[in-house]
Amino acid sequence: MGLFGFLKGDKKEISQNDILGDIANELSGGAEEVSAKPSGKTQAASSGKPTGELAIIDENRKSFFTYNEFKLERCHKILSKEASAAFDLLPFLLHTNIEGLPGTIPIERLPMGIIGYDPDMKKITEALTLLFRKIPCDLKALEEGQDEKIDFDSLSLIGSIGTISQGAKSDLDFWLCLDREKFDGDQLEILQEKLTEIETWTMERAELETHFFITDINGVKAGNFGESDEESSGSAQAKILKEEYFRTVTMVEGKVPFWCVVPVCDDETYDDYMNKMIAADCFQGYMDFGNTPDISFDEFLGASLWQINKALGSPFKSVIKMALLDSYTEDSHTKSALLCDIVKTSIHEQIYELKRIDPYVVLFERTLRFYKKTKRTKALLLLQKCIYLKSGVLLMPADLAPNAKLNKYKSVISGYVAQWKWDKKTILNFNDFKNWKFQSMKLINDEVNNYLIETYKGLSDKLKAMEGVKLRIDPKDLAVLGRKLYTFYAKKPSKIECTSQFMDKSFTQDALTFYQPENQNSGGWKVFLGNFIKNDIICKKADSELIRAGDDIVSISAWLVLNKVFSEKTQVTAISKSSLITINELRGLLNELKSTIPPLDVNSLKKEHLLTKAFPQNLFVIINFTSPNWVKDIEDIAIIMRNTWGEVLIEHHQGKAGLKTAIDYINQCKPKGRLEMQKTYKFFVADKANRENLEMRLNSLLKTHVSFHMGKTMFYKH
Repeated sequence: MGLFGFLKGDKKEISQNDILGDIANELSGGAEEVSAKPSGKTQAASSGKPTGELAIIDENRKSFFTYNEFKLERCHKILSKEASAAFDLLPFLLHTNIEGLPGTIPIERLPMGIIGYDPDMKKITEALTLLFRKIPCDLKALEEGQDEKIDFDSLSLIGSIGTISQGAKSDLDFWLCLDREKFDGDQLEILQEKLTEIETWTMERAELETHFFITDINGVKAGNFGESDEESSGSAQAKILKEEYFRTVTMVEGKVPFWCVVPVCDDETYDDYMNKMIAADCFQGYMDFGNTPDISFDEFLGASLWQINKALGSPFKSVIKMALLDSYTEDSHTKSALLCDIVKTSIHEQIYELKRIDPYVVLFERTLRFYKKTKRTKALLLLQKCIYLKSGVLLMPADLAPNAKLNKYKSVISGYVAQWKWDKKTILNFNDFKNWKFQSMKLINDEVNNYLIETYKGLSDKLKAMEGVKLRIDPKDLAVLGRKLYTFYAKKPSKIECTSQFMDKSFTQDALTFYQPENQNSGGWKVFLGNFIKNDIICKKADSELIRAGDDIVSISAWLVLNKVFSEKTQVTAISKSSLITINELRGLLNELKSTIPPLDVNSLKKEHLLTKAFPQNLFVIINFTSPNWVKDIEDIAIIMRNTWGEVLIEHHQGKAGLKTAIDYINQCKPKGRLEMQKTYKFFVADKANRENLEMRLNSLLKTHVSFHMGKTMFYKH
């Protein structure tokens, strides 16, 4: 039966072999200059000159903060003035709760305050002046706003910030570290409300995408990252996430992870360093996330499932991370091969070469070397494309000249494209990625999907061949991740399939041309990208722009909406011998589809829905769309339904039996509140001779058979 049978609720128990095999089967259908001066944030933890292990820690701390300051400086250079000001203001917003500032919640029990944070009030005032034009709070309160209350151990960043992969639009993922046992659930809910308000403000005011993760220090040490949701990977990749944090961490304020200053060592030596620091009363400036994680093979499969899920929104990053997982399986003892240790050693030894110290360049090097060594040519070629597009560094023709003066980041990418033997045409094509046509996007989309599925299957096969190895993933997390993939990839006869959506690339078209050949009285529809006349299509000039074809224009329309090809601004042209469907009706259908069954955001699916049997959530019922104009009764019904797993299904029925089916589906919906009721369903009655009479009859039926029917508001108005 397999995992998807289990996910559909057909089976309560599932074996490891089911999990390993059947998801895959279903899815198949130069040196950088860095200042050597230590940062002012070294927070000396002991008096006098340290010796022995303490001296090693002290020197490593200085090296770490030198590198950390370099990353912060690069971050600010890349951000806009407004985004940079917002970044400077964030620690202050978390440290205080002053009326008038973003994220202020007038509750005494609100957690706040970062240990060791000493705000630069001049910088804070300048940031407020830039962002608000007029300071939105009492200046005296601002000066005195440093509360004695200290609830947060640390504020740090994970990810691409300060690296070769940071771009002007890169999001900032913050870990707000604390001891969860000191707070009750209500306090953490209030804190999350504050963080959400700050995230909204940074985006609206400074176009800076921020995400705050409330991080329990003891939980991270134990490998517990909470439950899986749209951002948290839960148990799917706990140790791999810890490795990524150690490799990419950038400190903003507060305590430093002790791991960052301890030399690469085994767990016993790590504990010995920590105990000596504690005995010397020198541990106050540190928090303990534990030593380098020993990533066992049993975590790789959950991590690969997580990356396939993340690829639905960040495909290039997910390919690179999946390649790293793939390369880690080459080593039976992954702890000795982890990239975080390579980066840390380079920091401590002050080796400031990007190929040794930039977390993403180190990642690029490892994965490129792995696929070259294993002779996986297709994977290597895709990885090259993803690295170029994810790096944030675009080369211009002048940069390719033999004597071009390049900064260190461009030098790395220039070296890569030279090794890959890319010509100027190829480079300029990838530079113009945001303007690629749909067909080109579809090709790379298919490459990404095929790579992820094939790599997952390879990891699955390796794990099945290893005796005594069990999955390190919570069954609920497995179900959530698996069902998201089921929604997106699994095929059904009545399902409207979706292509991956690249977050920084819009598929929306300026114009679409619908065409029905003259030799067919019905059916045989084709849709072309752009605005064409009949002769262009007959002479095959438009063939290269064909995007969709089929007999059912309703299914085609639904596909165009769900895959973000159509928007309200798209110009629609229809060329058809038949007069059954008018331009106004076609455009009305597309607009109402987009309103009622909009494109899917997989991350918005509710966990409680994914853990239960799917049921109808939204319906769009289309009456007599393809019927002749003179039809006065209900002749054909198309029902487009989105269920609680996010799948969009289409059914076609004849006459009153189809209407009964539609009403049955509506009654299976479980809307909460008036607003949800209004969004649950809509009827679209084609503009035929008897439309108004049909709407009245339908309204009467719905009043009788649907308890939450809201009257004629449920009908599309022509």
